[in-house]
Amino acid sequence: GNPKLTGILTVTPGRNVIEGLESYFAANGCVRIADSARRNAEGQKYKKGYEVRLVATSLDELFDIQGLLVEAGISFGRPYVKVRRIVQPIYGRDNVKRFLELMGESLDF
Repeated sequence: GNPKLTGILTVTPGRNVIEGLESYFAANGCVRIADSARRNAEGQKYKKGYEVRLVATSLDELFDIQGLLVEAGISFGRPYVKVRRIVQPIYGRDNVKRFLELMGESLDF
């Protein structure tokens, strides 16, 4: 039988998954990290959070990105169109941190 999945999926994805995400991220991905000092100073008025944006040029690419994220155990937001491209956002501190760790970046936040 199948073992029960509990908690966050922490399985290390295959090299092909990481390389696939790396190629989309390198093409025109970006990261936004919340400014903790500003958040402390401004409180609820400061709305910026943690976000990674991966950009797809077609629906096929979008579905590929989403499949790679699922295999990597990273949840993602609703995609949206921006300047004839499809942006696949990844929101939240934990998701962004996991994504960046898979990309070989270790940021302490």
